[in-house]
Amino acid sequence: MNRTISQSDAIDRVLQEHNALRDKVSRIHTVLASPEPAQDEIETLLRDFLNALLVHFSNEENEGFFDEVTAHSPRLAGQAGKLCVEHKQMLREADELCRFAAAGSPSMPWWRELSSRCHEFSKRLMHHEHEENKLLQEAHQTDIGAYD
Repeated sequence: MNRTISQSDAIDRVLQEHNALRDKVSRIHTVLASPEPAQDEIETLLRDFLNALLVHFSNEENEGFFDEVTAHSPRLAGQAGKLCVEHKQMLREADELCRFAAAGSPSMPWWRELSSRCHEFSKRLMHHEHEENKLLQEAHQTDIGAYD
């Protein structure tokens, strides 16, 4: 039963972090959509987002959540491994967004390109987070089924 409680706590933490990341993405898009976005503001928001993403992915990988899920439900190991690989790819992409924002010359084409890149990254991140949520649900359902 302790496993269920700790897994439930881990699920709650991950879902809270997903919500916080969505809030940060929303703020970035709000600034990009404003009539006169400020380059320094968007750089700060993107850097803050990258740092939050680093912490979030580290929590998922190093705080034992994926290990716990796969130990309890070995059939989910492939999905968990795929998500961990995506973490590395997404961190590289987020870092590249930060570099693009820092190196840019704020012209309309540059803002459009930054906005487009942020939008595409956001779509991939939301898909990734959706897949993590599905993994969490499957692990939780397996856990509940183990006690029936």
